Amino acid sequence: MTITDAQPAFDVEQRHRRRVYAVFMVLHLVGFVAAALLVHIWWLAVLIIALTGPLPWVAVVVANDRTAVRGRAPGRPPDGSRR
Repeated sequence: MTITDAQPAFDVEQRHRRRVYAVFMVLHLVGFVAAALLVHIWWLAVLIIALTGPLPWVAVVVANDRTAVRGRAPGRPPDGSRR
């Protein structure tokens, strides 16, 4: 719960977005390493690559979403009413 409706500082928001991007990219890297180590179980390696393959795209989309930090739609008042 926040006291004010002010947006977070740019530095705070950017730090959060970088952290989110880094987490997704680490998951992507771990998935590809796991797939390489499990190459002898080919179906599991393919499944892991299929799951972690789109993570770079997802990381960019999520990290660039400014509304995720604020928790509400842009231009909408915090109480949800339409003024």
